[in-house]
Amino acid sequence: MKNCPNCGAPLDENYFKCPYCGTLYYDLTALDDSVPCFIKFNTMYGELTMFAKPELKDIEVTEDSIDCYMGNTEMCKFIRSTSCDIGIVFHTMIMPKNGNELFKIKIGDR
Repeated sequence: MKNCPNCGAPLDENYFKCPYCGTLYYDLTALDDSVPCFIKFNTMYGELTMFAKPELKDIEVTEDSIDCYMGNTEMCKFIRSTSCDIGIVFHTMIMPKNGNELFKIKIGDR
């Protein structure tokens, strides 16, 4: 059982949102062993579904801070914000059931 990182409530793995506090979450544990999976997202053309193998390319942590000096000596550092950029690449594969499709686009109601 997994818990919401925001409120600690139990999460239903079939949903992408905490049923109690509404926090969105994405389970990217499929990246651990790069097992092919279906991914679905909205594009300007419609809903795109494809079978893909995920690959974690890089993780970069960036810190926005202000250094405070007295003379030439650094006295302290104020951290204004920290961000983490995760680079993920999805390599498209032939869909297993159809055998000849790379992806499907559903146009219309989402």
